Amino acid sequence: MLDSRIKTFMVVAERKNFSRAADYLHISQPAVSIQIQQLEDTLGVKLFKRYEKEITLTPAGKVLLDYAQRISVLADEATREINRLQNEVRGSLRLGATLTIGEYLLPAIMGAFKQKFPEVDFLLEVENTQTIENMLSQHEIDLALVEGPITNKRLIEQEFMTDEMLVLFAPGHRWAGRDIVSWDEFTKEKLILREPGSGTRKVIENAVTGMGKKLGELNVFMEMGSTQAIKALVKENLGVTVLSKLTVQEELAAGSLKAAALEGCSLKRTFRFLLFKEQVPSLACEHFMKFCKEYIAGNIEK
Repeated sequence: MLDSRIKTFMVVAERKNFSRAADYLHISQPAVSIQIQQLEDTLGVKLFKRYEKEITLTPAGKVLLDYAQRISVLADEATREINRLQNEVRGSLRLGATLTIGEYLLPAIMGAFKQKFPEVDFLLEVENTQTIENMLSQHEIDLALVEGPITNKRLIEQEFMTDEMLVLFAPGHRWAGRDIVSWDEFTKEKLILREPGSGTRKVIENAVTGMGKKLGELNVFMEMGSTQAIKALVKENLGVTVLSKLTVQEELAAGSLKAAALEGCSLKRTFRFLLFKEQVPSLACEHFMKFCKEYIAGNIEK
């Protein structure tokens, strides 16, 4: 419902670069430039200050962006209500997910949902919990699925599923054959962990403080934003880690990684849906949330 030139303008304003905007929109850079030029000609003002590598909004551009964002929200609400009246599960569904959920859980669920509701188009953004919270607050996504605790009171949480986290190490590690390790043993090992701000990292930190221990006791050797990279390093016996069981199913089955529990510590966590409190979810969003729960419960063929 929103004018395509306005949509393009909003993406350029967000990405601060015509080339990045073109990549995001899956159109050519000249097409982006033409749409912005047409919009500037129609309004009779310049919307961007152009520099060599980046652009910024002019005062007129800032005014237009404010109104465009409000119009976009209203247009989405109108579409949702029309679809609801017709009881049609269709339209776009913009999802945000943290790394574990986005890479290891959602693809299969999205594929199954798409088979049932082919008129729904997905856009998935995979980032850490803090980034996903911000995207939801700024109406850049419709629904978030996160693994870490949140603090934003403008967001509504709904439980999705329980996830188990494991202490992981190489088959050649001295813990091989062990089912449990003590805190003292754990703190003496080089830890390769997800980066601060990630849901996985927050769960580990909360579990440690919940035991009455200090985070400073952990021997953090490396911090990485890639679960795959962490697994590769641990396989080489360069350290140990704590990751979701979801992320290491293949490695555990193949024996390339071994797992144990941390004595006296619960490393379980709850995956949650996040919604913006002031926004009414679309019919597609409501159906997708229900579908996710049914899929995990095994009520839908996988």
